[in-house]
Amino acid sequence: PAWNTLEEGEAGEAPLSTMKGRALLYQAGLTHFFQNPRGIGLGRFERDYPHWRPAEEARLSHGDWKNSATRRPKTPHNEWLLFGLETGWLGFLCITMGLIQIGRSARRSWAAPALIVLFLHSLVRSPLSDNGVTLALGAFLWAAACASRPGNSPAKPSETKQPRPGRKTF
Repeated sequence: PAWNTLEEGEAGEAPLSTMKGRALLYQAGLTHFFQNPRGIGLGRFERDYPHWRPAEEARLSHGDWKNSATRRPKTPHNEWLLFGLETGWLGFLCITMGLIQIGRSARRSWAAPALIVLFLHSLVRSPLSDNGVTLALGAFLWAAACASRPGNSPAKPSETKQPRPGRKTF
């Protein structure tokens, strides 16, 4: 593991420099989120980030950081920060409300543990926007969680209420 070695890390830096780079990326992303309430637009992070990217983060991320052709992050490695940056405050509020609804729907479902893991994973990566298969899996788990809620299953014929003999039904 990186914390157990004295070898150089990425770009010739000390071990754990990637954690420092990610912290700088999060800080820059949060600052940009609060400065741009309307967001930057869907799919714009990779194109816009180099214009407000901290030089220290660029240096830690790549050895040839002064070259404009150098690779840059596609996402901020945090799905929720990416949603906030791209959709703005209103979009982030809508996504948060949707996430709360998903949480309520999945509370007692067999899919709840998998959805929790997917949510935690999205705090340190961008599995939904980087990987279509993971997005499809998340949608399937959410649908399964909603379908398995109590009261969502179709009633069996024997469970339907039959009027008692002699009573009128309207």
